[in-house]
Amino acid sequence: MAIDDEVELHNAYLGATDSNQQLKDFLLKKIEDGTTGKRLHLITYKGNPDDIELQDKLMFILQEKGVKVEQVDAEQVTASAFLREVLNLEDALGKKDLGYGIGDPSKTEEYASELLKVGEEMRCSDVYICPNPRTRCSTGVVQMKIDGRLRDIASLTLDQLEKLTTHLEEKIVEKESRKQSKVATEGSFYNGENSETFYRVSAMQTNSGAAQGTSRKKLDSVVIRILKTEDIEFTLGDLGFNKEDETNVKDLIKEKSGVILVTGKTGTGKSTTVGSLLNEMAEMTNYEEKQITFEDPVEYRLRGALPFQVVAKEQEDLGENLLSYYTALKNCLRQAPDVIMIGEARDSNTAKYLFDTSQTGHLMVSTMHAKGAVSAMTRLAALGVDGAIMNDSLLGVISQILIRKNCPDCLTTRQMSDDEVKYFFQPPKEGEKDKEYEEFMARKMIPEVAESTGKMNGNLCPTCEGTGFYGRKPIIELYIHQQDDEEHALAIADICNKDPMGRIKMKEIFKRGEQKPFALNALYLLFDQMTSPGEIMRELPPSYFRDYRSLLIQKTNEMIESQIGGG
Repeated sequence: MAIDDEVELHNAYLGATDSNQQLKDFLLKKIEDGTTGKRLHLITYKGNPDDIELQDKLMFILQEKGVKVEQVDAEQVTASAFLREVLNLEDALGKKDLGYGIGDPSKTEEYASELLKVGEEMRCSDVYICPNPRTRCSTGVVQMKIDGRLRDIASLTLDQLEKLTTHLEEKIVEKESRKQSKVATEGSFYNGENSETFYRVSAMQTNSGAAQGTSRKKLDSVVIRILKTEDIEFTLGDLGFNKEDETNVKDLIKEKSGVILVTGKTGTGKSTTVGSLLNEMAEMTNYEEKQITFEDPVEYRLRGALPFQVVAKEQEDLGENLLSYYTALKNCLRQAPDVIMIGEARDSNTAKYLFDTSQTGHLMVSTMHAKGAVSAMTRLAALGVDGAIMNDSLLGVISQILIRKNCPDCLTTRQMSDDEVKYFFQPPKEGEKDKEYEEFMARKMIPEVAESTGKMNGNLCPTCEGTGFYGRKPIIELYIHQQDDEEHALAIADICNKDPMGRIKMKEIFKRGEQKPFALNALYLLFDQMTSPGEIMRELPPSYFRDYRSLLIQKTNEMIESQIGGG
């Protein structure tokens, strides 16, 4: 039986190696036609690439399956490069969990260390180790989040899962970094004395495990956030802020008192943005103003900022070596700071403190879990911040959603499809008339958009490894509060009084283009060919565009006219 199709040959190779764990050190990376048969290129991350016995054994097994092999080459790569090839092969074959991995899960300590190392090399933000819901929790799974997307890395037996999660929880050894209850453990550790990487761990008990007969009644789910502890030297431009937004934010941080909030869901880069703001402030003042930061935990070393590790508890007495937010905030003014950064405004005391302290002549910076500027104001009101104080102290809200960037090396351009145009410009409801929309659609003048193919010369793109994306950048919603503007003040007053008109008034301010909603900056990113239509449609639901049709049409027309006029 001759096998000519590349997918069939890969399947034959996988079938040949399935029963031989030693051969699984090797992965078939490349297939070429030779003069007398197939030429195979293998890679390995731990086996000896010059092991002739293994190569001969592989050639014999494949030839038994009808594949005439002319030559086998092999090279040794890093564990992360090996894993990338495994993931690419899974994508190409439409399969999951081929049985290849980056180590032996039965060797718990060695395997855990390798996981963390590879996660860092692969630009992974989080490592997930938990019961696998797709198998009804009858197995465990290791996943990595890379550029915001989860990838399955390995399948575990429940016994391996239990040993691995227990080992990782035991690495949280310092009492200062460990908070524990019956069902949840949080903490952090460094993977070695000289490590520049900081691992923040959350472990929670699930309801799976007992039915599968493990030694413990319930299995844990562990998530490890990978954080670099080196100095942040980013500017707002480095983070992906456009020039206009960068200028507006720099104007905000020139203020000497008030509150700046950075909002977004978990994992959207809020801490990195805050660190960049503090860097910009320090450079603007030539490091002549004192900055202090309170975080749980301290995630970054910032040039010019004095960090304090706190524990996110409201009570005052947490023990001899623990500093609570309550105690830290009560005493911080005695440290005579000019700028105070609080890691997160998560409770009533902290939120009120932010605004009360700004009234004493301090610039306050903090983060909040909120999906946008209006949601942040609503949450602040719910936490008890007075409307008049909010209006007097709020400087601005920077909301962000991280989105994957097109890979620059396999980029192609095309016209936006009719369905995509309708998604971004949201047609009127049936029976409604909108002359502006009808004229816009009739002109059919939409700037070209771009997307990456993931391939170069028929092969997987080496830069993005076939994904079509490389790195992420934020889509920004920027609200600059105007304290002396009556409309802004009335909108905040209504929001704080739980009047629905507050949200409506604030949305009208955004609709006029006085503030920049997510939809507008998403469109700019799209037309600048930084990301693809599909990526924006995945991250921003239609509701983000529905209220801004007129604004988006107006700005698109301005862009087209500028391009036609050579501007």
